[in-house]
Amino acid sequence: MKYLSIIILSFGLLLSCKKPKDRVEKREDENIVQELVYRNDSLVQATNFTKNGNISYKVKYKKGIISEIKDYYPSGKSKIETKLIWSEDNQNYYIEKAYYTNGKLEYEGEVNIINDKKYRRGWWIFYTKGGKKERMLEFYNDGKNEIQNQRVVLDTIKDTIDKKYSFYFKNSVVVKNVDSIKVNIKYLTFDTTFDNTLYVVDNEGNELKQVKSKTKGYDWDIKIDSNDPMIKTLLKSKKGKIKTYNYYEIRK
Repeated sequence: MKYLSIIILSFGLLLSCKKPKDRVEKREDENIVQELVYRNDSLVQATNFTKNGNISYKVKYKKGIISEIKDYYPSGKSKIETKLIWSEDNQNYYIEKAYYTNGKLEYEGEVNIINDKKYRRGWWIFYTKGGKKERMLEFYNDGKNEIQNQRVVLDTIKDTIDKKYSFYFKNSVVVKNVDSIKVNIKYLTFDTTFDNTLYVVDNEGNELKQVKSKTKGYDWDIKIDSNDPMIKTLLKSKKGKIKTYNYYEIRK
């Protein structure tokens, strides 16, 4: 009886250690069937299907945060994939990739998802159906608005930058010392509505100094202290409106 009691007790412990079953709910309207999966009363996955049973959309959650989103073509092939890469300071950062129907990459870049809305950030790369890079766009967002900050359009035949449709910063080191570095910053653009003063600001946006262009265009030399290796600069329109940002970091 003693051993039987131990066996019964062990079996009871095994049963109590089993993971609780996921709870599945289904909702349906005229066009979509939605399947919701809950674990411990927390939503962990939501999947949309068309009326003919094809998957069209899937979202996964982890600790209440969207961890993955997938959009699908009617064929069931992946169309857009958005995956969480890290979280900090209540900000969630994702990498997003989209695919053509032939399976080749269409574009890739980073996004923030804020209040269920996507805001692009950093550099995005766009490809032709044949797999060649055709555009690179840089985005900046403040959590409410998204700004296209730089654009590089590529001539896929000549494999060169099409300057007629591009606007971007070009940074290069002029002199590098032990305690400082002199950097040349050029802004290459077809737009002539900028003021040619470069404003150097801190992370809070407070102005530190102004630098006038060496030419009638957009060409500046700036000295950066090694103790403050990251600088943020911005350009304004002739009417004083901020139009674009540039960051430069000393890499030791």
